[in-house]
Amino acid sequence: MVTKDSDRYFLSAEWINQAVPILEFTDVGEPILPRSTDLNEYTTVAARAQKARKTIVTYRDLVASERADNAHRHLVNLVARRIKQQGSIPRYNYLIDLATRFDNTDYIFEMKSLTTSNARSQLRSGLSQLYEYRYFQNLPDAKLVLVVESRLPEQLRWMLDYFESDRDVLAIWDGNDRLCGNQKSRTDLAFLGVE
Repeated sequence: MVTKDSDRYFLSAEWINQAVPILEFTDVGEPILPRSTDLNEYTTVAARAQKARKTIVTYRDLVASERADNAHRHLVNLVARRIKQQGSIPRYNYLIDLATRFDNTDYIFEMKSLTTSNARSQLRSGLSQLYEYRYFQNLPDAKLVLVVESRLPEQLRWMLDYFESDRDVLAIWDGNDRLCGNQKSRTDLAFLGVE
């Protein structure tokens, strides 16, 4: 349960991975993927969350209604299972759908359910949320991943290239319990088995 490295002690990631399905953070002002024991990291995230308190409350209300959607829950569980299979720990709070650290790289995931009529607005919403969450969490190097419930409608598939090449956001979709994506997402998210 506890491992020792030099003169420091750590909780075993393997033990936590087996004991905890998804690690929940109830305070949005707490770093979801802390990199150090330096309290400055906690101070920065708390200060940013406090400044955006009204926005966060609005997001929380929107996210709460979105989380009730079965497709959204399915996406969270699908990606969380893949994260756990690789020995990493999926984490979330009431804003961030999932986050993890794999091979010393941080990832923040936003899940979106889509219909033909709301696909464009959902994609835009997911994109802006990812950037804001990365800022709130003070993780400027985190890889951002937008996960949608199905392949984009034909008229919006250009947005995959826009996300990946212009915005540096990876975009994947659920293809019958298989995670699918373009070449860049398949390469950068190989640890999740993206096809």
